[in-house]
Amino acid sequence: MNAVELRSLGLVLLALPVYLLVRVLRSRTRALRRLQEQQQLILNSAGDPLIGTNREGVITFANQAAARLLRRSAPELIGQALHHCLRPLSRGRQALEASLWPALQTMNDGEVRHVAQEYFQLPSGELLPVEYDCTALRNPQGEIAGVVLAFREFVAPLEVGALQTQFISMVGGELRTPLHLVHESLDLLASGQFGQLTQQGKRMLEIANGNAQRLMAIMNEMLEFERLRSGNSSLELQVCQAQALVERAVDRILRPALQNRVQIKTEIDDYEFLADSRAIEQVLVNLLNNALKYSPTESTIYVTARRMGREAELRVTDQGPGIPADMLESIFEHFRQVDTSDTRQQGGTGLGLPICRGIVSQHGGRIWAESRLGEGSTFIVRVPLRLASALGA
Repeated sequence: MNAVELRSLGLVLLALPVYLLVRVLRSRTRALRRLQEQQQLILNSAGDPLIGTNREGVITFANQAAARLLRRSAPELIGQALHHCLRPLSRGRQALEASLWPALQTMNDGEVRHVAQEYFQLPSGELLPVEYDCTALRNPQGEIAGVVLAFREFVAPLEVGALQTQFISMVGGELRTPLHLVHESLDLLASGQFGQLTQQGKRMLEIANGNAQRLMAIMNEMLEFERLRSGNSSLELQVCQAQALVERAVDRILRPALQNRVQIKTEIDDYEFLADSRAIEQVLVNLLNNALKYSPTESTIYVTARRMGREAELRVTDQGPGIPADMLESIFEHFRQVDTSDTRQQGGTGLGLPICRGIVSQHGGRIWAESRLGEGSTFIVRVPLRLASALGA
């Protein structure tokens, strides 16, 4: 082997390690790239917005959910200071101090922190209500290298109220007219103006009419509850005759009571008191409906009206299963009902008693329930005989 060949062989031997090293580095680079792509796919598949930062608070990764949350693209977020993308309103609008922001506190001590409710402001000025968790991001040596924030959006209470108001307005505006027309059409069919129905047809018509009335009652309860909740319900005070008021309320419930073979007995002291007649009558009707729902067949509902010093007292007593002691207060909360196995399946919104409490409170009065299991329940309403503020006193 001559000198040239030896020199060539030497060069090959010298280049081989370099070549192998390059191949290894390229392989590792490709593997690292694949790993990063897999990690990004995993991050993007997560439903919750995830953002990672380094110790300087600069964003190092963000998944697609986070990009949507912040109204930016994921590449735009990388390299941005976190406090430039999100500014907590509760911390003020100035530059953030490390000791004031849970994410930066976690970066200092490594503790996991949960923030239940926070309002952030985006650079556009848009408010972003979220809850989020802060978790320390550690390197292989166990040192804190940054922080991971996992966000979840929530509907702010103010938004819930606005949505509820919009929904109730929709119910009142979009359902009341068609329901009223359905009810009138069913009444016309029942009158026989369009021909006589068979017995089966009459029965089906009764069922349809009953359900239409039930829907109207539910809608009216929802509208009344919304008026009370929003403070848009005002009283029209007038001198009320206790006897006439009770008789009107009983008349409204008499038909379903007879259908269920439940008697209603009254004991009324005829006296006058100042109130919104329509509203107090609605309270009595709601209480009677509630009593009827829980009254067994062949039982009796008692209604009494008495003058108790400077207050007018109304009582409705049933012979139903009674109310557990721990629910005597909670039944006046909205959407709460007592569930018993022998309750007649009449449904309801769970708003009747809250509406009663709202109306009675407007009158400066009180409403409460007394009951013993197996012995029925009594609902007591007391309102002032005369409201001094209404009389200008």
